Amino acid sequence: MSGIEAVLIALFIWAAPAYVGADMNMSAFQCGPKMIRLGASKLEVQVACGIPDMKDIVAARVRSRRYRGRTSAIVTSHEQWMFNCGVGRFFKILTFENGRLIVIENGPSHTRGTGPVRCS
Repeated sequence: MSGIEAVLIALFIWAAPAYVGADMNMSAFQCGPKMIRLGASKLEVQVACGIPDMKDIVAARVRSRRYRGRTSAIVTSHEQWMFNCGVGRFFKILTFENGRLIVIENGPSHTRGTGPVRCS
């Protein structure tokens, strides 16, 4: 292996985790002194992290269910909360389904936070 190949391989190994990690969903994140995990309620998140910088209903799905001759509607809603985590940090986007946290992800790589450190 030539010297240039070794440098390229080392560079790839060093940079790949940062590149891949930027777009991966997470199972938990730090908000102040508390760890927020998937399955947390909206109340638990708000107590730990404070009021989100933005809230948005992103989807509401209605499906019907027939049971013993009766039809009922089942509504599933998805709500996203966005937190500004501080100077130079990614925004955190939390997605809730029926009040429970189902997805934790970083915001787009071109959007970085401002202000005091709030989450990581």
